[in-house]
Amino acid sequence: MTETPRPERPIRLALIIASHRRNGNAELLAETAVAAAPVPLEVDRIRLIDYRIERYPDVRHSGSPVPRIDDDYDAVLRRVLDADALLLAVPVYWYSMPGVLKDFLDRWSGSLRDPEVRFRERMRGKPVFVATVVSDEDRSVAEPLIKSLWLTCHYYLGMRWGGVAVGYGDRPGDVVNDAQGMAEARDLLKPLASEDIRQGPPGRGAAR
Repeated sequence: MTETPRPERPIRLALIIASHRRNGNAELLAETAVAAAPVPLEVDRIRLIDYRIERYPDVRHSGSPVPRIDDDYDAVLRRVLDADALLLAVPVYWYSMPGVLKDFLDRWSGSLRDPEVRFRERMRGKPVFVATVVSDEDRSVAEPLIKSLWLTCHYYLGMRWGGVAVGYGDRPGDVVNDAQGMAEARDLLKPLASEDIRQGPPGRGAAR
């Protein structure tokens, strides 16, 4: 009698929402990607504005240890480290990332110096995807943001760069009328169905 293969567990996806407002266009684009995912997902939605994350105290060259800060950073970071893959919902603010995400990423500098966290080890090879929205019909204005995230995640930390969906939207909800952006979002998480991106060693990619 042939045994029925046991279904794989869902992929744990941390959806990091970096908008300063709820239900923004970048979030809608990311949710479109989630709904169209080709594999079962267990989605942990992390809305950064709901948490108090203090700015990073840069003590790298002082000889002092990174101070413990009484805020929500450690709890949020644990959820990110426990995820199998990350999806960043990041609108373009002033041709860059929103402050809530920048503060969170700055704190990674402290985690890199904490041997108990094993931050680089646990982030290396983790797939990361980006859903971003511009309010300019020239989508190339998203390139500085995309390159910054690619350098941080893939180039520096060795994470797997899964891809980017770029949508257009000015007023709330506009992105659902952007056929190109929505099509990119529906295809965004397709690489999660590949054993290569889920299990293989990280390779070098390029920002779009």
